[in-house]
Amino acid sequence: MSQDHITGAIMNFSRQLRQESDRILQENDINTLQARILCFVSRNEKEPLCQRDFQEKFFARGSTISGIVDTMEKEGLLSRIPEERDKRKNRVVLTEKGKTAANRCHAIFEDIDRQVTSTLDGKEAERFISIMGKLQTSLEHMHE
Repeated sequence: MSQDHITGAIMNFSRQLRQESDRILQENDINTLQARILCFVSRNEKEPLCQRDFQEKFFARGSTISGIVDTMEKEGLLSRIPEERDKRKNRVVLTEKGKTAANRCHAIFEDIDRQVTSTLDGKEAERFISIMGKLQTSLEHMHE
């Protein structure tokens, strides 16, 4: 199998997975990027996160992230708290409503993962993760 086939297969799978995830999240009245932000903040609750962290994690423009965080704050999912050391920066934290929504998002993503990987046995899943790690490392080194 040529390299073109591998990257093409990954791109097709990624597109299909994103479309299916978007559909399931929409059925649950959740915006995809909001769901990703909720999960990211939830997994990193012990670390002070700011909007710039979202820009870097999700490869999004500052104005895009700012608008989404504004909306999520209005919806009561997130709260901005001024940094102790630098009042120009705000930490972004989950509210109680945000924690509930994040838990729902985690459950949705776990269910999608279970469904998608149900045809793989344990060794196949481990091998797949290992191969994807190698490919990601290779991709990261392309920028050097």
